[in-house]
Parts: sequence; C-alpha cells; structure tokens
Amino acid sequence: MDDTYFIIVKGNTFKEVEGRKVMIKDIECFTHRNDDKTWNVTEAKSGMAVVKNYRLKEDAVTQAEKLIDRNYEWLLNQIAEKVAQGELSPRYA
Repeated sequence: MDDTYFIIVKGNTFKEVEGRKVMIKDIECFTHRNDDKTWNVTEAKSGMAVVKNYRLKEDAVTQAEKLIDRNYEWLLNQIAEKVAQGELSPRYA
C-alpha cells in the first residue's frame, strides 16, 4: 500500500510523492515512480535519493541495498547532517 512521502528537490524544498516503504538495514526508505515512469529509492527522513531512474522497481531496490551496504556509515552521517541543517521531511516534522 502506498503512503505519502516527500522528496527533496532543487532549492532544498520538499515535494509530496506516493511511495512504498522499504527498510534497508535499519534505514527507512521508500520506492516511488518518477514522471518518466522510472523508479527511485529515497531515504525517508531527508528525502535524499539513494538511487534514481531505474526502469524496474526491483532493480532500484537491489541497487539501493548494495549501495547502502557499501556506504552505510557515510549515509547515516549524510542523513544526520541534512536533519541538523533543518532538512527534515515534513512526514517527520
């Protein structure tokens, strides 16, 4: 079932999208479809894309899992930095 999430866009503003929750390690992410029908996986708290523009949702999730596995600590630091700068998704505000 899809829920309301937010992605960060140019100018550090948030755009509402419909997405489906996917937990990768202990990081809440979500999948969502772009206007061009490709798929992104986005981290939920900051709205940062983990991977973008995959034709198949399953491929996007697989690549996001690999990227997060290889860069876990770095991603946690990026999320914390974005939240500290006030870039917290309205879903969590």
